Amino acid sequence: MQVQPAPTSMQLLSVVRLRQDLQRGTIVEVLDENTVLVEFTDEQGKTIELLPVPKVLLAQITPST
Repeated sequence: MQVQPAPTSMQLLSVVRLRQDLQRGTIVEVLDENTVLVEFTDEQGKTIELLPVPKVLLAQITPST
């Protein structure tokens, strides 16, 4: 798994993590140029939190090849 620091590549359904934490989530809505709505789930896929998050606090996760 590689982390891309560039927030400009983030879009709807990107898998991301908080830079300050290891919590992973999925962007489910783009709120504005700088903020996205991120859904955080547990291991069973149940939503734990649904939060607006500034893009600068996120790092996009891409699968390793």
